[in-house]
Amino acid sequence: LPAPWRAVDAAAAVLRRGGRLCSYSPCVEQVQRMCIALREAGFEDLETRTTLLRTFDVHKAEHRVAPLAPWGEEDAMHVPDHARKRQ
Repeated sequence: LPAPWRAVDAAAAVLRRGGRLCSYSPCVEQVQRMCIALREAGFEDLETRTTLLRTFDVHKAEHRVAPLAPWGEEDAMHVPDHARKRQ
């Protein structure tokens, strides 16, 4: 919603006492306006959180996975020949 505070009265009309309302806003000015509208409509226990946005570069990685032996066997920590330190 570009102006979520305009929906507060409609939300207050359909929510039961103790109901919850969640609103996502892209800037602090919208958060402030929303909080003012919520208080004026009788909402209590307002809580504001911020979300840290992180971008991930996801791509297909192709690699071989060495099979693991059952626990307790000596070769459970098998290191493939190509990964061994050359002497």
